[in-house]
Amino acid sequence: MSKADIETLIEAEPFAKGTARHAYRMKSDTNAIVKKSIQPRNYSNFLEWTIWLGSEPHPQLENVLGRCHCLSVTGEYLIMERLDDIEKSDYRLIRDVPAWFNDTKPSAFGKRNGVIKIRDYGMVHFAELLN
Repeated sequence: MSKADIETLIEAEPFAKGTARHAYRMKSDTNAIVKKSIQPRNYSNFLEWTIWLGSEPHPQLENVLGRCHCLSVTGEYLIMERLDDIEKSDYRLIRDVPAWFNDTKPSAFGKRNGVIKIRDYGMVHFAELLN
C-alpha cells in the first residue's frame, strides 16, 4: 500500500506516541492499528515486519507476537493487530517471551481475547543471537 492509501484509512491524530513511532486507529477496522515511523529510517517497522514474516512457519509464535498485516512500500507505515493495554496484574502472566526480545516494558504487551502478546517487537538483541 502507498502512503496516500494508508493515510486515508487512519484517524488524523495518533492515540499513542513513542520515541520511534506513533500509533493511529483505523477508521474502518477496530481490530487493527497503524504504526507510523517518525524517524528518518523506518527500522522498527521493517524489523517487526521481517520478524513477523519469519515467525509464520512457527505456529507457537502465533499467540506470542501481535500479527502484522501490511507494510507500506516505504516502510513508513505498518498495519498491525490491535491489542488492548494489559493491566498491572497481567504483567506477571507473561510467558514464552523469545530470548531475542529485549523491550519488556508493560506497554510493549497487549491483550486480545484473554491472550497476552507482544505488540511492540521493534527492538531486539540481535548480537546475542548472531554470536
